[in-house]
Amino acid sequence: PIGFALLFLMAVAPALPWGGTTGATMAERMRWPAVAGAASMVLAVGLGSRGWAPTLAVGLAGFSIGGAVRQLRMAVLTRGLRGLVGRSSGGMVVHIGVAVVAVAFACSSAFIRQAEFRFDRPGERAVFAGHELVFEGLTTVELSEKTEIRVSVRVDGRIYLPAISTFPFGGQTIGTPATRSTIRDDLQLAVLAVPGEGSTTTVVRVTVQPLVVWLWVGGAVMALGTALAAVPAGGGRRRRASGEASEGSPEGVTV
Repeated sequence: PIGFALLFLMAVAPALPWGGTTGATMAERMRWPAVAGAASMVLAVGLGSRGWAPTLAVGLAGFSIGGAVRQLRMAVLTRGLRGLVGRSSGGMVVHIGVAVVAVAFACSSAFIRQAEFRFDRPGERAVFAGHELVFEGLTTVELSEKTEIRVSVRVDGRIYLPAISTFPFGGQTIGTPATRSTIRDDLQLAVLAVPGEGSTTTVVRVTVQPLVVWLWVGGAVMALGTALAAVPAGGGRRRRASGEASEGSPEGVTV
């Protein structure tokens, strides 16, 4: 609930004018952010979003981003590209980054999927969360400090090698997962069991978590906004310089 409230306030607060306002003015300023929020929710549902919490998070994030983009557009129309720098515009970019992080966090938490697959022979296939997995076999690698059993799994045409390692002076096995990150989702393969006495089955756990990389994208956008906020906007400096020049000019002379 606190996150939802923050996203809502990030959209509404920049549109509030100094002093009083009217309902008609607020409705005009909130129109396009509201359209962006509604469109975001429709898009999320169309892409498979289920559950009110992540769908609402996407809608409020779209609402917030719409409000920030509106403010940035007004700044650019007023001052050109210089409108993108300064504390106000930099803060709007940070708002966009926060909204992106909120969407990524909500979706990656709500839509994480996990399953275990048992493979007995090379060539066996499985489909999970839109990804095709093909078991290619096992490889044992003897290293000086450990023995590693690598499981070859082809995911969407690319080979991944999660493994289980056994150390010579300890009976405990340690797994080494294989991870793939894309703009769509993160996929992780972990080996739970390999063939042993009386068993020919290899067990692989597959975890698919959407939009994880967008947490980093949102953080990068926030860093960009911070950098833009640190750049002087320049308008106030020019006004001060103009005022100082006027004060130093002879009476009746316009500078």
